[in-house]
Amino acid sequence: MRINVLQHTPNEGPGSILDWGRAHDYEIYIYHPYQFGFLPKVEETDMLIILGGPMSPNDDMPWIKKERQLIQQLIDIGTPMFGACYGAQ
Repeated sequence: MRINVLQHTPNEGPGSILDWGRAHDYEIYIYHPYQFGFLPKVEETDMLIILGGPMSPNDDMPWIKKERQLIQQLIDIGTPMFGACYGAQ
């Protein structure tokens, strides 16, 4: 299983999520959209984990708009997700 993690600040990482994923032999990839603008591809995402941050999903930043589009595409096809803090909004 490939799990893609969206990390939004350098100091709020996946922490024990990595331990959990490794214990189950999952492939975990961490993306930093706020920094580089790269997001995972829909077809390469078996599960999405969206971490926290100080921003709002309603903020007018190009990477947030792209992230919302990705999340909607994954919702539409039934991809499992977990969101914390900002990620749960």
